[in-house]
Amino acid sequence: MRFDSGLLAHVGDISHYPEVHEWKELAQLLESLGYTGVWAAEHHFAWDQGITPTPTNPLMAGAYIAGATNKLRIGQCGVNLAAHHPLRVAEDVATLDHMSDGRAEFGFMKGLNGKVSLQFDPATGIKRDHDRTNGELIWDSFEVIKKFWSGKPFRHDGPFFTFPYPWDGSAIPKALRDPQYYSEDGKLIALRGLPTPRQKPIPPCYVMVDSIPSTLQAAEKGVVAVGWAQTLEGSKERWAAYREAVRKAKAAETLPVGATSGTAMMRPTFVARTSREAEQVMRPALNTLFSKIFGLNHWLGRKAMLASWESLRPEEETMDWFDFFLGRKQCFVGSPEEVTEQLKQYEAIGAEHLIMYWAMPHISFEQQKSSLKLFAEKVMPNFRTN
Repeated sequence: MRFDSGLLAHVGDISHYPEVHEWKELAQLLESLGYTGVWAAEHHFAWDQGITPTPTNPLMAGAYIAGATNKLRIGQCGVNLAAHHPLRVAEDVATLDHMSDGRAEFGFMKGLNGKVSLQFDPATGIKRDHDRTNGELIWDSFEVIKKFWSGKPFRHDGPFFTFPYPWDGSAIPKALRDPQYYSEDGKLIALRGLPTPRQKPIPPCYVMVDSIPSTLQAAEKGVVAVGWAQTLEGSKERWAAYREAVRKAKAAETLPVGATSGTAMMRPTFVARTSREAEQVMRPALNTLFSKIFGLNHWLGRKAMLASWESLRPEEETMDWFDFFLGRKQCFVGSPEEVTEQLKQYEAIGAEHLIMYWAMPHISFEQQKSSLKLFAEKVMPNFRTN
């Protein structure tokens, strides 16, 4: 199993945010402890109490971390593709890959919620609907990015983006017009990306998903599916569906060039010397964060976390988030021995990659570091790592 840490965040006074010294110290600690990678999210604004701020630009944060480390892989969970131009994202990720000597991992998402994504509506004439439109837009963007990374002349005619934009180059002397990019009469007919990534053919790619349909889509696109809030049984169902979809795509030879097939999980994780100490930290943290995310209709969010054969018990509709997560085995919280046992249950269903989610309200930077040290020293040795 691969063990990574995320998210980069700061708890407490944000009047001087960002606390970039914490990002650097944390990344160097992770590398010294033997973690494989670190992940940064893309969150915006500071209007909700109880939501810890993360880097607004995970690629920029990744470049900062690249300069402070030597081996740590650098991921995003993820870049909100619906809020960015795909050509710029392609350039920035490729540049980060060179700045980090080939350690970049490209993670993307449709955005956490419409409240934020609507503020970044691009000037493309697209009528924005967070769930439907953004879900389609990110895959059109991803196709553009891959074409850019190919290093070959490319055109794109998708549902949201068309390249190249019409441009008349007839004033350029014909002898200087490369026919790969210009028509006989001087019209621009193709683009070529520069720079291309250091990792060939493309860096490993990840997408944040929740539902089975989006998980299947990730499998067919050759992208690692990262689930962040599924129960143990929900994870089992989604991973089985993903692996079957990959199997079928391989048999049909439809997986795209550069496919990175696999599954990953982002889970609330906190290790302390005793179960009681861990609970004292994580109960208020989980309850505050997920109450903000799901609000009064929290039971609807809980139903989406279950496998299709599971049902929400009446008492689970009103219990706090900590008890729900612990009861449904979708967090790793406790003593080193307890967390090891919790992880072993996921190992039994084929867990491949854990991205820790401890960037929650009420957890101090010192508590985060203490948990990471205990996990590395007491939990990781119980698993084969990669």
